[in-house]
Amino acid sequence: MPTKKTPTNKAPVKKVTSSSISTQASNKAILKVSKSSTPFLEEFYGTKSKSIATNSSKQEKLANLVDFKRIIKTYDVDSIRSSLVLYVTESIRWFDGLLALLSTLSNKHRVQISAAQKLTGNLLAAGEHDDQQVLIDRTEYLIKHLNLGMDVLQNDLLALKYEIVALNDTLYTAKSLDALCDLESSRRPDFSLIAEHSFAMVKRYLQQLDWFLEHQKAISSLVTLHNEWRADFHSFEHTTHAHFMEKCRHKKIPKQISEAWFTEWQHERLSIESHLLALMKAAIDDKVIPVESAIKAATLLKLNLCDKFHDFFSDGRIDLHIKFALQPGYELLERFEKDAELSRINAGFQKALEDLIFKIDSIEGRLFLTRWAKDWYDALIGDVIAYIERGALLERVAKATLEEFRAMKQRNLEAFLIDAKSYAEAREQKNSEFNELMYRMKQDLVALDFPKASKKKGNASVASI
Repeated sequence: MPTKKTPTNKAPVKKVTSSSISTQASNKAILKVSKSSTPFLEEFYGTKSKSIATNSSKQEKLANLVDFKRIIKTYDVDSIRSSLVLYVTESIRWFDGLLALLSTLSNKHRVQISAAQKLTGNLLAAGEHDDQQVLIDRTEYLIKHLNLGMDVLQNDLLALKYEIVALNDTLYTAKSLDALCDLESSRRPDFSLIAEHSFAMVKRYLQQLDWFLEHQKAISSLVTLHNEWRADFHSFEHTTHAHFMEKCRHKKIPKQISEAWFTEWQHERLSIESHLLALMKAAIDDKVIPVESAIKAATLLKLNLCDKFHDFFSDGRIDLHIKFALQPGYELLERFEKDAELSRINAGFQKALEDLIFKIDSIEGRLFLTRWAKDWYDALIGDVIAYIERGALLERVAKATLEEFRAMKQRNLEAFLIDAKSYAEAREQKNSEFNELMYRMKQDLVALDFPKASKKKGNASVASI
């Protein structure tokens, strides 16, 4: 006779609310926990008491307070394996023990769990209108670390328990020897596998709860940071875009040009947004930098790169265009001046980050921040090289200059992370080399296009950038 399965009523969770735990806790199947489920709670509280007695200054992790090997020894696995009746009753007792443990933890840590659920709910609500993948990725990452609702885990455990209950019902309603033989020969997992699998499910949850209890303040700060940046980005895409286009229209800048400028600006902004997630992962997952350092780096990123780009693109870009609009070869001169300004902004950000890098004790943490901040400089040099290699410029720029640009992109500051002074000197030298190469390249091109002008001292077209 095939085993009947009781429906699990496992509904997908669309939004996490602070009431979900209390709703699930009221489930009769969870509340109906037998007295024989106490080995889990005895193990939990017994180990906890020993931990407190031996080291009162350190809170033992929840995931370490319940030992699977000790609990499974309270079950006669060999007898369970040879008896279907014991298999059913002891499996139910096992699941009752796990559910009792979860209910106890839910009550004990209800304030922290509720706080995590509130943060999750706020993230989900605020992110409903996100259409940029970098914002969606950041939201999903934070929610993954905040998803402490027990309802999904409880439902999964109940689904397994209900299958055992259904088997129990079939067993006790069997009316013939044939029916009993069918039950005895039916396929079912070994009790030890059921126990090990379901315990692993609970332990994964306990590890996640442990992490949140340890990092609650930090993760709350990162959620606040994420929400502030997201709101600012939405304002950038709508309000800032509208104001910028109106400003360009007032200055008689063709719409096609102004849209291209804003697209370039948006590209820079999205790059900045994506680097915010990298900071979070370095602090939370990889633990190479403290969360406080990640938040400080994000603040420096906002002040010295994001805001500086805003100042340049919203005003300086228009002024730059007007400055060179009536000069021969204005597109080339304008491009050089733009790259020079972006280089100055990048150099200022690198310098601002320097103190923070050397406040981090580990070389691994310093290395991360150095590489993290290097991305924008590499992208700028890469854009210059790509611009040279397009069209007729490749034949007009000295090959030695181009090769020096390529070599510069390969160099980094990682070898100087031991000493702050050496690092600062190497950074300044790299900035000077970039400016020198840009100046030489501009001289090469202007000399070809305007040979007479290039010989005049102080000519604006060959001025140092």
